Amino acid sequence: MKRIYLWIIIICSLLTFIFIFPTYQNPRRGEIKKSKNIEVSENMNEIISDYILKYNNPLFAPSYVQFESHEIYGAEEKQDGIYIYMDVLYKGYDVTESGLNNISGGFIPTVIILVKKKDEDYYVKSYKEPQDGNEMMSSTKSMFPKNIANKLQSDVVRNKLQRDINRKAYKWLKANGKENLKVLN
Repeated sequence: MKRIYLWIIIICSLLTFIFIFPTYQNPRRGEIKKSKNIEVSENMNEIISDYILKYNNPLFAPSYVQFESHEIYGAEEKQDGIYIYMDVLYKGYDVTESGLNNISGGFIPTVIILVKKKDEDYYVKSYKEPQDGNEMMSSTKSMFPKNIANKLQSDVVRNKLQRDINRKAYKWLKANGKENLKVLN
């Protein structure tokens, strides 16, 4: 008889644990707002490009004209803004007799955080690059989601961005009556 009561208590305890206990857990309490993947609009892209040029200009050797191109790998909305994960190629050129001569620049993984103002207008809240030297790999991994960190800094992307900068540079030469000059990388 005692064994039957013991089994009934064990079974009731298990059933209580399985069916009743989960209802006491509040899934919203302590929940962090999950990120949401979003599309980067043309307006956001323009803001990003302008900011890349303004941010990098004083960091590199002075040049007559600067160009940038970037490859966006992903964007997600978090509580404090829209995180945009990308590789950036920035180049500064001087005009010489033979063409636009590249004198400065860099190719670096970057995270920009945008915040929405009103309507579809945004501002850059933060611009982050990994640390230089020995810390670059670890700081890059800490800045980017794992699936994006593995894609960064590829030669294929760098060449694509360089072609885009060349296109912009030739367009600039033509607009300034210097179409007979070349872009020298």
